[in-house]
Amino acid sequence: MIGQAFHSISQCPQLEFVHLNDIFKAQITHIESPDVIYLQPALVDSSDQDIRWNSKILKFEKFMEKINENSKPIVKDMTFEEGKLIEGNYTEDNRWYRAVLVKNYPHCNMCLVIYFDFGTTELLPYDRLRPMCPEAYDIPVMAWRCHLPLLPPEKYEQKWTSEIQHNIRDRLFGLPVIARVVKLKPKTVLLFDGIDSNINLLKAMVDEGIVQLASVQSDEQCDHEEVQVSKLYHIADIDCQLTEQEYQEIENLVCNAPDLPFIKDEKPFWSLGYENLLTKEQRREMIVYLARLLFYSRKRQF
Repeated sequence: MIGQAFHSISQCPQLEFVHLNDIFKAQITHIESPDVIYLQPALVDSSDQDIRWNSKILKFEKFMEKINENSKPIVKDMTFEEGKLIEGNYTEDNRWYRAVLVKNYPHCNMCLVIYFDFGTTELLPYDRLRPMCPEAYDIPVMAWRCHLPLLPPEKYEQKWTSEIQHNIRDRLFGLPVIARVVKLKPKTVLLFDGIDSNINLLKAMVDEGIVQLASVQSDEQCDHEEVQVSKLYHIADIDCQLTEQEYQEIENLVCNAPDLPFIKDEKPFWSLGYENLLTKEQRREMIVYLARLLFYSRKRQF
């Protein structure tokens, strides 16, 4: 159901994302869960380095004004297929926004929609829905669904309680932030205060005992001198799901190879979380890469 909805959104242009380690100004428009948020890029002064989204943001704002010049719904002959792109009249401000119809409940004449430029979901009656205008298909989707490298505190036994969720929402929702990209697949960011960039918002919540920071294995291997054996095996156990045979292959490579130099600029080709989709040849490359990490970390211990 959700997958179909996100596939439908691809009918609109996708706003280009940034590169690894890039920094950009944004607004938190929705908190889906304690570790998943929606970010909208913010307008920046021409003096700032990155103004790539300014023209698209202004075009989106102009479009939003235009579709709200006509405040009337159009329900005659309208169909309510799941996955259809529509416009929904948001209850909180009575303004029209682009949306995707996720689920139709004909027995009560209501639909569940996602306002995909913001990430917000809402259950709306039919009379607050209307077809999406043709011009809307030319406007990029204005929000990115981003992950935060967070874990629940140990005292909550690795569960996101309602208390944690409320604490995170109170501290982050609606904030102007500065985001730093630490991983591209899936999109993962660190957050800093939009006014005082010295304030690390995630670290502040860690210091208050609200959350723990999760380790992030970025798409480009971070400073290899920080690699430790225990960290490598944590990655192998939790993310890479290596088999016993593959463990043994890594050990053999490390113990028997006369030299297994670590290549600092080498970029892992896989995205953690998708290892089961790799071919045997690609998985073999991953094993060699992990062996290089392990070889280097052991070498530093002596």
